[in-house]
Amino acid sequence: MRKQIEDNVVNGSDSKVYIPLVYSSQIVNGTNYVVKVFLGGRDDGVCVHAKVHQALACSGGKLTLSRFQFPKTFDEPLNPF
Repeated sequence: MRKQIEDNVVNGSDSKVYIPLVYSSQIVNGTNYVVKVFLGGRDDGVCVHAKVHQALACSGGKLTLSRFQFPKTFDEPLNPF
């Protein structure tokens, strides 16, 4: 997921630090995760909120980046979107 998030959010520039801080999950036809990720090593130390869907194991368990919100600050709460 790191590469997909970086390609979509930070225009392909590699962050030196990539730390998932908190997450929430929802069971649907698979699992939806909402994750706050700290993108350190940048001048602004910004975060991204990413929504990731994981298919059921019987369907291969593939992870897909569904949506994201960027930029987010470190202090902004992680809310489902």
